[in-house]
Amino acid sequence: EAIRDGNAYKDAKKFTAMLARGAATTKEIVAASVLNFAGTSGYTMDGGDGVILASASHPTRFGLQSNILSGGTDLSEAAIEALQAQIENAVDNRGNKIKLMMDKLIINPALRADAYRILHSDLRVGTTDNDANYIKDNGLIKEVIINPYLSSTTQWQVTTNVDDGLKFKLRQEAEMDDDNEFSTKNGLHSVDMRISAGWSDFRGVYISL
Repeated sequence: EAIRDGNAYKDAKKFTAMLARGAATTKEIVAASVLNFAGTSGYTMDGGDGVILASASHPTRFGLQSNILSGGTDLSEAAIEALQAQIENAVDNRGNKIKLMMDKLIINPALRADAYRILHSDLRVGTTDNDANYIKDNGLIKEVIINPYLSSTTQWQVTTNVDDGLKFKLRQEAEMDDDNEFSTKNGLHSVDMRISAGWSDFRGVYISL
C-alpha cells in the first residue's frame, strides 16, 4: 500500500534511520553493561581470572589485588586523589610496579556538575583555603565521559593507561536488509551486527561502587 500510495521511499528512509539509531543504542548498552554489572556476582569474563570486574580479590601470582577504591565513596576531590595513589602504586602479576596513570573519568550524567567543579575550579573545591586545585593543575583526568547508559547515579570509574584493559569489539558492522512478506504484503526491515564487550586486564579500570 505504501508503494502504491507513493510513500515507500519516505517510509523506508524513516525505518532505516530508526534501525540505525537502534543499532547505535545497542552498542552503547552492551558497552555500558560491563560497568553496570562490574560489581554484580556471577558476571565474569570467559577465560578471565574467575572474579567479577570490580573486586578486591583478583588472584595473581603476587597475591590478591584490588581495582576498587578502598572504602568506596562518592565522587569528590579527596576520592580522586586517593584513587590516584592506589592506581600509581599498582603492580603486575609478579609484584612489579607498572607505573599506571589515570586516563578517563566515566560517570552518569547525574555527576556531571560535581565532576566539572572538581576538575575545572582554579582552587580547591568547596573550601575557604587558598590552595591550588591539584587535580586540575596536574592534569590527572585526561577526559570525562558522560554516559547516560550507566545505571548507577553514584558509581564512578577511572580508566588507566594499561595495555589491555576494557575491550569493545565490533565483529561485524551493522548491515541492513529489507524484504516483503508474501502472505501479508508487509514490508520487513532488519539490521544485523555482531559486537562484544568485556575486559582483559582488570587494572584497565578502577571503580568506586
